[in-house]
Amino acid sequence: MLEFIRTIWPIAVVLLPLVTGAGFLWLKTQFPTKQDLAAAETRLADKMDEHDDRLDTGSKTMANLDKRIALVEDECRQAPSRQNLQIELSTMAQRIRGVEVQAEAISSSLTTQNTYLHTLIENHMDRRR
Repeated sequence: MLEFIRTIWPIAVVLLPLVTGAGFLWLKTQFPTKQDLAAAETRLADKMDEHDDRLDTGSKTMANLDKRIALVEDECRQAPSRQNLQIELSTMAQRIRGVEVQAEAISSSLTTQNTYLHTLIENHMDRRR
């Protein structure tokens, strides 16, 4: 066994540093450098700022929408007041009165036309006799 170690020792002394150096070089390629980390950190910080801005904007928009929905819900829950009902009824009555006035005007016009038509028919019948 001692003879085996004496034989392998010179080979191991030469190869071991080469293998270890190659391993360190390979490991160096597997990890990012400080500059790469700094650049990634800067990009990440920029993206986080953009995300925070979008989140703030979205939060404000959602808050505004929530307020508007709350107002609509409150309005839907409330029964109309007596004053509002009276105003609505008054408006409706005015509109109905306008329709009645127009109907009376049309009726009067039709009555006048009917009278003229009867007069024309009677005059025409009297002339034929």
